[in-house]
Amino acid sequence: MILPNPDDPFRSVMYADIRDWLAHWAKNHPPSARIAEVSGRFLEWHFGTPGLVENFDYPDFDVTDTMEVAPQSGRYFRYDLVMLDQVLEHVDQPGDALENVYQMLKEGGWVILTTPFGFPLHDVETGDYWRFTGQGLRKLLDVCNFNDVTIKSWGNYKATVAALDWQEWRREHIGTVPNGWEKNDPKFPVVYWAYGRKV
Repeated sequence: MILPNPDDPFRSVMYADIRDWLAHWAKNHPPSARIAEVSGRFLEWHFGTPGLVENFDYPDFDVTDTMEVAPQSGRYFRYDLVMLDQVLEHVDQPGDALENVYQMLKEGGWVILTTPFGFPLHDVETGDYWRFTGQGLRKLLDVCNFNDVTIKSWGNYKATVAALDWQEWRREHIGTVPNGWEKNDPKFPVVYWAYGRKV
């Protein structure tokens, strides 16, 4: 069992799973694979190679705008992997965002989504519109024609209560992991993440 990182206890289990998935993915893709990430630097940190990952910051890069991914944009049918890290809850049209990511991907390309569930409103100046269940994420990915979809979650009662006032909780518990924190209880998800493939 991988214990959560005390520095980011609400996402560490999720990111550990994504790191494992990426290690498997990288074995089946050449170093020249094209990778993009919207509003995050997780992939850049994971791969550790400057310039390997193209980063797009939301809302400057509006993932819901079809012109951002039109053929003339240079982003159409270009990527082997696209990650939306903590973005989907901030876009007013999440279906449009995933349809555009689908257009960005080559055939066989993968999307990774991460999104909070048991977490307070944040970044409301750019919009905080949604909280998705696993069923909701699957429905979105299915409607946008993604295949081989896997949905995962992590959380428990203690983590959900702590997440409601996460900034204060982190100040009080910096560098510690409470007993039972690593346990996953699907009834109390704090975060969801998903993988899907374009075929």
